[in-house]
Amino acid sequence: MDTEPLVITAVDPAPMSTGITPSEISFSFNRYVTATELRRSLSISPAIAHHEIKSSGKEARLLIPGPLEQDRTYSVTINASLQSTRGNRLNESYSYAFSTGQELDTGLIAGIIYTSSLQPAPEVTVQAYLLDDSAAGPPVGKPDYTVLSGSDGTFRFRNMQEGSYRLLVFRDTNRNGTPDLPGEQYAAGTRAVLPTGTENVLFRLGNYPGENEKTILPSSKDNGAIIGTIQSDVPLVVIEAVHTGNGSSNRVLVSSVSRQTPFLISGLAAGDYVVSAYEPAMQSGTNETPPPWNPGTLIPFSPADQFTVHPAMIKVRAGWTTGNILLEL
Repeated sequence: MDTEPLVITAVDPAPMSTGITPSEISFSFNRYVTATELRRSLSISPAIAHHEIKSSGKEARLLIPGPLEQDRTYSVTINASLQSTRGNRLNESYSYAFSTGQELDTGLIAGIIYTSSLQPAPEVTVQAYLLDDSAAGPPVGKPDYTVLSGSDGTFRFRNMQEGSYRLLVFRDTNRNGTPDLPGEQYAAGTRAVLPTGTENVLFRLGNYPGENEKTILPSSKDNGAIIGTIQSDVPLVVIEAVHTGNGSSNRVLVSSVSRQTPFLISGLAAGDYVVSAYEPAMQSGTNETPPPWNPGTLIPFSPADQFTVHPAMIKVRAGWTTGNILLEL
């Protein structure tokens, strides 16, 4: 079985070239790629009308039939959904840029997407819409930039036009380029507008429509616990531990948060856990019924609860208390 990732081995003209108006761009791969598959996975900003894609074996060409705009940066993205004839996939989306002028746009927005159970979420569509001062309501028309998250859940827009953007993050299950709500998973994010230069922004997908949360009560002999501290300046914070094996979730509510407030999550089945903290929109609740994480809404926009994820996996053993971990929100 061929498990090597698909790799773009060469591009002509060279990436980041300036002062050029190419009539075609050539891509070389380490595996065979069809024109049909490449066409599905490629996006261009700004759009180039009537472009064509041709391929032969490991070589592919993007044909540009008409004149290009003057003094403009063009960004070509080959998304991580691209696969070879043997099913090899790119590890992450590939961005190629050139400029018809003497300077390249350098705008950047980057982040990471998590599943509802706080695992890295690959192959999630991220669309960026450039906003102007009069922008209001949901974005319309085609996105200015599109990428897919990589195998580690990360995404990165490069060579963007400087400005402020609205991001739509969703699983494009039917591959029609549009978030079909409520039938497709989405991540609203905590901010409606992101300026270029924003990095390490976090998104978390909500549950699939109709999917219920899992709460598994272990027998007492299997119980373990996690202790740590939360650093935050909000009055209420929920600490959540999600079992990586079965997706079950345990939460505790921490109130009167000071610079560093201790927490304890007990009653945990043995196994590996992802630990996070979030600020609930509903600033009420008890340890018996902590408010669940609120995913917000994509259209119209309402923010998701702000959250953070501890970078390391936490192993819980039966009869043991694991710690001390630090979370900052």
